[in-house]
Amino acid sequence: MEVDAAGNPVEINPITLEPFKIDPTTGKHINIDPATVKPIDFDLFRNAYPVPYKRWSGASLAIFRELSNTVVAGMHIVEETELEPAITQLKCTADGSGNLVFPTPSKETVSCTLTGKNLDKVAKLRLRNAQDAADPATVDGSVTVSGDSSNATVSFPTGKLRELSGTAYLVYAVTGNGVEKKTSQSVHLSGSAPFVSDVSPKSVDLTTQNPQPLTLNGFHLKDIKSVTLTSGGNNATIDVASSTDNQLSVSLDSTNMSKFGTDQVTLTIALVDQNKKPIALESSISTVTFKGVAKKKTPAATPKKPKAAPKGKG
Repeated sequence: MEVDAAGNPVEINPITLEPFKIDPTTGKHINIDPATVKPIDFDLFRNAYPVPYKRWSGASLAIFRELSNTVVAGMHIVEETELEPAITQLKCTADGSGNLVFPTPSKETVSCTLTGKNLDKVAKLRLRNAQDAADPATVDGSVTVSGDSSNATVSFPTGKLRELSGTAYLVYAVTGNGVEKKTSQSVHLSGSAPFVSDVSPKSVDLTTQNPQPLTLNGFHLKDIKSVTLTSGGNNATIDVASSTDNQLSVSLDSTNMSKFGTDQVTLTIALVDQNKKPIALESSISTVTFKGVAKKKTPAATPKKPKAAPKGKG
């Protein structure tokens, strides 16, 4: 820093490099003869004096800028819509008609992939009947996010999906606190197609019980009228004895199962729909072992003896 002949600090014009000072009353620059300017010969830090920032030189402002740091406190503001979850695609395995395909062999859940944003805020997806708003049947699938919140996996319980009777279902996103929001996605099903999930018993032995029931559990079975049993080149069609939507039963006896003889055989089961077309069961549950008994023969009728002619009176 430099001072004038009276010892007052002066500033240097950064363009002309000539010394000047500022009149404290008017604020105007006053040029100073360079010959009268000399370097300061006292301790600047001990003899510092304040200068209003409006009167700082360009060099002073540059130094201040280089030595200053700005700290912003408080919360950053983000639009609420940027924090809301959004689903742009729900992708499930589908057939040529766009209907959801159930895994074979059957599994406990059907998995689909999700794409969108903020999916970590979605706890589950809910399916609602698109064609019947009054239908109380819904299915919830749990959503799992692994790292990237723009991708997720949803798992729907297979049994619950098979219970649905509709063909089109709207998808709703449900947050952790239970808020439900409709999305642009949908799931299509093949409707109330009959499906068997279990057969009981796995072994039928008419030598211990004749007749004996065979029970099939599943979904949409109430309209099934008969069941076919096949072994080798032999087959038998058995009428359904009783049925509900989730269960049907047929009665096996020595008469309707006589084609299979008395040796133990393996029977393959199939449903027969209303058009008399067979509906195959999954291979893991489609067979039972069977042992028959000889068909009871109806005893031949004993021929009646002719009545004796009445004796004539003598």
